Amino acid sequence: MTFSTCGKLAKLKTFLNQIRFVVTEQGFKVNESKTRILRRGRQQEVTGIVVNDKLSLDRKTLKNFRAALHQVERDGLAGKRWGNSPDLIAALDGYANFVMMVDKEKGVEFKNQVRRIIEKYDYRKPAFTPKSTSQIIQTEKLPKSTTDETPRKWWKLW
Repeated sequence: MTFSTCGKLAKLKTFLNQIRFVVTEQGFKVNESKTRILRRGRQQEVTGIVVNDKLSLDRKTLKNFRAALHQVERDGLAGKRWGNSPDLIAALDGYANFVMMVDKEKGVEFKNQVRRIIEKYDYRKPAFTPKSTSQIIQTEKLPKSTTDETPRKWWKLW
């Protein structure tokens, strides 16, 4: 969850405690190691996108991606990787799509470069094989509350 404010939030500690309460009441747990307060003077990043004044991606990752594309185009696919995907071209294409979603100009450049790589190395997408039902992860239902009291609605807490 991401919250943003255009002014000073005087009661930040109270606000965070209320959020923790709502999350807990709904049967979830706050991961404190992922809880961050990003003030105006710092790079504010949400899901890999820098959100300070305009949407963008961090320079270091873009530089690494540009270098990966250049190396693949120049030297070939052997020994290269991007992310955790076993399919290098799919990973490069996916990240180029992500860049295009955030910054269309840069994304178009990257998509064109991926297209050139696909043509140069005659890449063919692997055939799609759906997972069997035994491979699909089943979600677990949350345990019911041990108390008899009805949980309060989150919108009626304040």
